[in-house]
Amino acid sequence: MNNFGDDPREFAILCDSEGNLLQIVHDGLGIGERLRPGKSWTVLLDDGSVRKARAFLATIDLRGRANGWEFNVERPKGFELLRFAGARTKDGVLIVGAAHPDVSLSRYEAGNETDESTSAGQSASLFDEISRINNELINVKRELDKKNGQLIQLAAELETRVRERTAELETTNRRLQE
Repeated sequence: MNNFGDDPREFAILCDSEGNLLQIVHDGLGIGERLRPGKSWTVLLDDGSVRKARAFLATIDLRGRANGWEFNVERPKGFELLRFAGARTKDGVLIVGAAHPDVSLSRYEAGNETDESTSAGQSASLFDEISRINNELINVKRELDKKNGQLIQLAAELETRVRERTAELETTNRRLQE
């Protein structure tokens, strides 16, 4: 494993185009315990992030790079939302995940030059910004779906309580009339 930095809040991996690990470049987050060569890097993610991770890889394949993506990664104390960037290199796909918002490929790209010209870089940058906004919207939708489920459950509980209380009142009313 090459040590390109000592930032304990990030990791960098080199994968094939399918997302299967070729090499751990930097492991500041301790992912090496769960990720082995030949295994898909998506084993680090929650179920809801796996499909999005495939889109992330497809974006890298199409545009050469992707920045500003967010995925829930399993950590020792539960899942944590990490920021990701990725780029196609001569050796595979470089993926960097960080527990801080300023995730960057630059530290790792020196040894893995990317396949990208300046105009493609500008286009990719715009696409990355749109992708980042889309990812934020997806995360908001997930939260709204979760809250909606909670509201539906609360409404059902309230309806049950109202029925029970109505039945009690009807019983009391009958007794009073008798």
